[in-house]
Amino acid sequence: MQDKSKLIVHAESPDQIIKALDMIYPLISREDRRRISRLQAVYLATFDFEGLWMKVNGRSIENVLAMCDEFSVSVEVEGEVKGMKYRLLDGSGPDEIDE
Repeated sequence: MQDKSKLIVHAESPDQIIKALDMIYPLISREDRRRISRLQAVYLATFDFEGLWMKVNGRSIENVLAMCDEFSVSVEVEGEVKGMKYRLLDGSGPDEIDE
């Protein structure tokens, strides 16, 4: 069986990064999905799709999980309005994108 931590996130462009991550999620543990999902939310809110793409594209799941340890994210508020669930996050993390 292949070591899932060695899987590489690959997207041709920023608009494909979510699809690339979605394809990997079923292959990894629930805890790893949760951690990467939070990283994804923070990077999208902070840097948009291009920033998320620049940070995780071409990296192994092992490397992406290590990036999750660089900052902490806590759920500040969560709820549901008319069937739509939401979660507002507060986190401390990187201030800029490594180029």
